[in-house]
Amino acid sequence: MDQIEINGVEYVKKESIPQLDEKYVIIRTYSAGVFFGIIKEYNEETRTIIMKSARRIWRWEGAASLSELAIEGTQKPEECKFPCETYNHLIS
Repeated sequence: MDQIEINGVEYVKKESIPQLDEKYVIIRTYSAGVFFGIIKEYNEETRTIIMKSARRIWRWEGAASLSELAIEGTQKPEECKFPCETYNHLIS
């Protein structure tokens, strides 16, 4: 049994909820830019995610590509623009 109802409220067994690793990732979107953060939720049907601790990556220096930035980081952090974090940021 994965669900139970108590006083009209439905509860789900914690083990039945898929857990995402809390790893920082870089997401490149079709129209909203590039984001760095932790994936909190992913909706396969709408292909949208909700990120926590998300930052839009406006500009980076010291890495030749987003792939290099993700793997190696930046050699010139003072020349990058990574603004403040947002919480529960919807990205599509």
